[in-house]
Amino acid sequence: MAPKEIVLPDAVFSGTVVTDAHFGANVLMTMNFLDPGGPFDRLLQQMGTDDLRFPGGSLSEELLFLNGDQLWDVDHPNGVGQNGEPRLVTFPAFFDYANAHDVEAIIVIPTEPFLTEGAYGTRDTSAWGLYRVMTRVDMLIDQFYGESRISTFSIGNEYWYNDERMTAEEYGKIANEYAAGLQYVFDVHAAEMQALGIAWDDPDISIQAPQAPDVLDSQEILAQLDMDARAAIDMVETHFYPRVFNRIDDFDNLWDRVEDFQNAPGFGDLKTFVSEWNVKSDTDSDFGLLQGTDLIEIMHVMLQEGVDAATIWGLQYTQLKTRLSTLHADPDSPSGYDYHLSSSGEVFHWMSETLPGTQSMELGVIDPTGGIEGHAFGNSDHVTIFLSSMSGEPQDIVLNIHDLVPDYTHFWGAELGVMDDPMTVANEGDPLNPGNHPCVETFNASIIDADGNIHLHFDAYEIAQLNFQLNDAGVHIYGQATAPMDAVNHNDNLVGSAGGDLIEGFIGNDVLRGLAGSDSIYGGSGDDYVNGGTGNDLVDGGTGLDTVDGHSGNDTLVGLTGDTTMTGGSGVDHFVLTVDTNTIITDFGDVAGQTISFVDRYTELNDVMSRVSSDGNDLLITHDDGFFTRLVDMAGQEDVLATSLADFMEDSPVEEIVTKLQEPVPDGSIPPNPEPGTNPDLLREDDMAYAQDILKMDPDQVAELAANFTPESFDEFLGRIDPDTFFYCMRPEELAAFMNGLDDNLREMLLDDVTSEGVAFKLLRMQADVGGFLTQLDADPLVDLLSLVPDEDAEVIAPRIGSETRTVLQDRVDSIIGENSTSPLANFFVEDEDPDPDPDPDPDPDPDPVGSSGCFVATAAYGDLRHPEVEYLRLVRDMILINHVWGRVFIKVYWSVGPKLARFVAPRPALRRVSVAVLHRIVTQLQRRRVLQKHGVLPMERLRRQR
Repeated sequence: MAPKEIVLPDAVFSGTVVTDAHFGANVLMTMNFLDPGGPFDRLLQQMGTDDLRFPGGSLSEELLFLNGDQLWDVDHPNGVGQNGEPRLVTFPAFFDYANAHDVEAIIVIPTEPFLTEGAYGTRDTSAWGLYRVMTRVDMLIDQFYGESRISTFSIGNEYWYNDERMTAEEYGKIANEYAAGLQYVFDVHAAEMQALGIAWDDPDISIQAPQAPDVLDSQEILAQLDMDARAAIDMVETHFYPRVFNRIDDFDNLWDRVEDFQNAPGFGDLKTFVSEWNVKSDTDSDFGLLQGTDLIEIMHVMLQEGVDAATIWGLQYTQLKTRLSTLHADPDSPSGYDYHLSSSGEVFHWMSETLPGTQSMELGVIDPTGGIEGHAFGNSDHVTIFLSSMSGEPQDIVLNIHDLVPDYTHFWGAELGVMDDPMTVANEGDPLNPGNHPCVETFNASIIDADGNIHLHFDAYEIAQLNFQLNDAGVHIYGQATAPMDAVNHNDNLVGSAGGDLIEGFIGNDVLRGLAGSDSIYGGSGDDYVNGGTGNDLVDGGTGLDTVDGHSGNDTLVGLTGDTTMTGGSGVDHFVLTVDTNTIITDFGDVAGQTISFVDRYTELNDVMSRVSSDGNDLLITHDDGFFTRLVDMAGQEDVLATSLADFMEDSPVEEIVTKLQEPVPDGSIPPNPEPGTNPDLLREDDMAYAQDILKMDPDQVAELAANFTPESFDEFLGRIDPDTFFYCMRPEELAAFMNGLDDNLREMLLDDVTSEGVAFKLLRMQADVGGFLTQLDADPLVDLLSLVPDEDAEVIAPRIGSETRTVLQDRVDSIIGENSTSPLANFFVEDEDPDPDPDPDPDPDPDPVGSSGCFVATAAYGDLRHPEVEYLRLVRDMILINHVWGRVFIKVYWSVGPKLARFVAPRPALRRVSVAVLHRIVTQLQRRRVLQKHGVLPMERLRRQR
């Protein structure tokens, strides 16, 4: 049958630009252990994952709170149960890993355990749960559990789970409290950092969008989110689990639910986060190679829908058919396991390596028969094309890329198929078997004909990636890294570009050529031929019987495992060798600057030279256990060798490489715990449990507790709680009972520890219910509390209270401070009919100076509307008092009594003299303190000149 001809059209870039954040992953606290060198660690390194979501999905809801002591244990971070409990990935271990690998952490905060008790659909956010969340988050951002950047806090996971976790309304309630509470914690932390001169960026707060087909659930959640919560939320998240390829683009309802939030008022520019995605692991889903094709299509759709970040589900999830890697027994590993990528894992690896920085390129239908699907991603530097067979039959195609990629500087590609393992009874060669055995074959420009067309053969459901470099930058080329099989030819023939390349052969007997540029080339396992080409290259043959040729340039050749033949080529070359294998260097000679290192295995120069002998025309260095290094045609040139041994040079040209090679290779062992000590988190857990018990009390119990405190026991109480957070999280009825139950001294101790910002935050969050709370307070606690409220917050709080309630509260305040008090509290609840009063309400001022310009008494006393001190007082009023709630209260009161006082003072010279003396003293004090200047007002002389 003649090959099928496929022409790829020209296409424009569209959708979100791919970033590393699109290739994040989930870390499950029950199985994905992060032991250095272990199977999950090496998998993350292979995938290049920079964003990790922890501690899982439903695990966060169901197990995080129940396993708190073990999960947060800073004394036993390796997670091994101290009393026989199953091992867990702890928060200290997670943050240690994230910090070591420069990974950004995404933390899932549980919601279900922190609902109040009650029937499904009737529950609310518990006070003690909110206290736990805010306190724990504060410890996390204070880096109590480890120094790592937390990029996002996600509010819960799958609130809809099995229609039993919680309703949309319940989720909205808890998300409302979490969002506002988290933002308050962030704001306090940012202020503390700013005081230290440290800039600190808030983590994002992420809320879940429903998975429902209509808008009702979104409306129920949004109805619970007040403006404070909406302003705090930065991101809306969803989960994306299509089953089969032809349904991936049919999830309009899912993206509509995301847009319900993005289009709702009160939010900023919400980012989109797909916190879990993969092919759904159902019996009738796409598995095997088809799953790999689905992952490419899912990525394409996510980019078209504007997704900003994504964390794939199931990197190494043992029970999941769609997992991206499979654990298998390895008796040589301390963990007892090694891993290999599944076929879908190979595709995810391809995308994570090649797509960051690109955008989708819409190809449309490239094969009317439906036999081949195509995807393209690119930018001005490179283009990657994925072609997937959708047929169970073999296909040959001739691909015309001239319109899509008219010009390029370098090409390489790979094709993914499967191969049966004859050593097992399973059929790993079934392309649709979720347990198939992937096989990657690489290719170079040899598959391109004279007309520039690419010739490809596809067996059933195979997938190819084609990579085109459009400029002279270096490229990353690699063969298959895991799942070697004796029956499979893993031999790669990889050729670099004109730039500085990274070429990795991994398994198989490979031929690797760097060509131009300063390349880094690693043969991996197998018997490899590695040629650096021109440029100053780092060439490492890896294990096996390798031939390493630096070619031209000043190269560094490394041979540490397996017998290696090395040729430096022209230039000043450096040879880094092991004493545990046999190495032949064909062209070492009397070249200035050329060196040999044995990776510091010998401590003295004589330790090497005493092992040197002539063998025919060669110098032979005999190591322990019969291994040798042979320097061809160097017989009789011991002096050249002695001066070329880099390990004994003060300024070795290979010191950095040698140091790195001596670093211990992690083997996956469970790290030891630090020296045992008093676990401060367990002490903090005791304190949280103590606060939790109090926050669960009803008003009568809280009142009894407060009444029974002594100064000593109350001081202990304050030392065991976070006062601001405790004050905020306590329900209004219980808080009122608590404050009423404390005696004056204890209440003063409490309010000394609670910040004015904390008091204001609590009252502001009550919204319209603030009046109901304040009326529950006795007079003394009411006055004590209101005295902490900043002016700008009082201005917002007071109008939320009804007029009748204001009167009741003001009477209660007056009973303590007196009706004639000059305290700002005397008018806290006075209703301000005009929130922005005009200080000169009369457009036609009375020519009588008694009423002129509103400065009634001052104008009457001085008898001069333009007297400098009258003008000064008018500026204080217009520029300062009017901008503060207490100032406006003063103006309001003054407007009611000022004219009467002015008419009384004006005809009485003695009173005028007394008034002038008093006012002059006030003006003098204000001027000495530079009050106007401190509020940005110019000095009087400059104001007059401007007039």
